[in-house]
Amino acid sequence: MTQDLCDFSPLKDFATRNGLWYNSGMSFTTKDRDNDRDSTVNCANTRNGAWWYNRCTNVNLNGQYLQRWKYDTNGITWYEWKTSFHPMKSSVMMFRKVY
Repeated sequence: MTQDLCDFSPLKDFATRNGLWYNSGMSFTTKDRDNDRDSTVNCANTRNGAWWYNRCTNVNLNGQYLQRWKYDTNGITWYEWKTSFHPMKSSVMMFRKVY
């Protein structure tokens, strides 16, 4: 079975400035399918959500919703948003097929 790879290269400048470059080219990792490059942990387990993890990540829009506002890598995070791992309240991802 082939894995869908994450390709953020069309975003170029945006991806570089905002941390997505680190995840580009990665296969999707879930709790039962460890495709990340960290051989010591499954990032989907440690970050509480599936994502295109490299060696875990600075961006995880599939993280857990957290009601507390403190540093926590288990939440919905985008490090460059606040230059820290303070979780967001929500995120929206929109995909479209590119022909």
